[in-house]
Amino acid sequence: MLFHSMVLAFSPILPLETGTTQALLAALGWLLPIGVLLIAASGMRKEEAREATLTFLIAAGVTAALYFAYGFALQFGGVGIRYRTQGLSGLVWLWTPLDLKWGTGWGMAGIRGFGLLPPASTPEAYLLFLAFLPRAVTAAMIPLLLLRHRAPLWASIGGAILSGGVLYPLMGCWLWGDGWLSNLGHDLGLGHGFVDAAGSSLFLMAGAVSLAAMQAILPRKAAPHDGAELPPVHLPLLAGLGAAMVLVGGTGWTLANPLLGGVSPTLAALNGILSALAGALLPSLYLWFVRGGSDPLMASRGLVAGWVAGAASFCFVPPWAAMTIGGIAGILVPLVTYLVDRVARWDDPVGAVSTFLVPGAWGLVALGIFADGASGVGWNGIGAESYMGVPRQGVSGLLVAFGSKPDWPGQELAQIVGGSTVLLLAIFLGLLIFGVGAWAGSKSLGIETPSGKS
Repeated sequence: MLFHSMVLAFSPILPLETGTTQALLAALGWLLPIGVLLIAASGMRKEEAREATLTFLIAAGVTAALYFAYGFALQFGGVGIRYRTQGLSGLVWLWTPLDLKWGTGWGMAGIRGFGLLPPASTPEAYLLFLAFLPRAVTAAMIPLLLLRHRAPLWASIGGAILSGGVLYPLMGCWLWGDGWLSNLGHDLGLGHGFVDAAGSSLFLMAGAVSLAAMQAILPRKAAPHDGAELPPVHLPLLAGLGAAMVLVGGTGWTLANPLLGGVSPTLAALNGILSALAGALLPSLYLWFVRGGSDPLMASRGLVAGWVAGAASFCFVPPWAAMTIGGIAGILVPLVTYLVDRVARWDDPVGAVSTFLVPGAWGLVALGIFADGASGVGWNGIGAESYMGVPRQGVSGLLVAFGSKPDWPGQELAQIVGGSTVLLLAIFLGLLIFGVGAWAGSKSLGIETPSGKS
């Protein structure tokens, strides 16, 4: 209702057909990273929660500068190759390390639009920048929340830059900028290529960078003595408020994308809400049965996990499947949290593994199962007229609608290749940077190392 009122208020001043609605949706999308921040802060002690506010501002400022300077160009410097719309047609340069005899769909990084200079100085390019900037900030914020005040400053800033300033623009090019993962359908015949409507892979990547930091620079937690099974929630009101922001902001985050054509925005918004609410409901019921009471932190993390898991397939699955995907992600949150905190004893107070990494991976795989073929016609340039001999069949997995043909295991293989690439690259670079940094720091301070005293 509030957003509808905002649109009506601005419509006499700014014509909606020029992108005002999507600009407002892009502004609404900032509620999602703020909601994630509040949920993370709810599990921190008061003094730590106070510092979390500054964490968001640092992540937003640093990432905005990097995304403006070069991140947008890396991600969308070649987007005009596929999207020949006015204002994007000049963004047509993609770098590839492969010879052209291997084909033209192996783009790795865009090389036009640095600093939003021409040909990126158009209203359409500005709108694209606005829509994707909150995603870059969220990618940087997750490892920064984990590391701030618990690791050296170089690790905190380095993790944010790696996640939001390097990996996200590159991954975004491969997926949304006409890069090689989106072209797996053309080049290798794997379904419609790697498909991720709203960013499950982003959270998978940010969670993987956080996991690498836990292994490389954060000590393992001591064996618990209090018998508690789950981390305490110190500020439950923040958890509830953050969950509400994710629920609302997720809709703006999804629908602000101007490249999201050929799908139903109503279905995308509905599936986002259903997957998030199912993610909150199931862990609450589970904890009610096993402990006699619900937990606001687990319910809030479950809501985020449900949204993250459903993000890849909001546009391509029926509502019952969106609830299934979100519910499975939600029920995994307390189980994975217990394994991380109590069994592995990894130091993960923000739930990077349980709330982002695992749901992100599950969401990518789930699309290959539940995409029903009723939506996404011509996605990634595949099957604009017909697909698998069926007119107007869209992105398809195993369980398709009546009249469509299952695209199994082609689409699932594309999802596995894309998800594995994001996961392994993030872990490898994270371990490399954090590991080398920790080794260099120990050498400079004369700390005992496995090879002897420095």
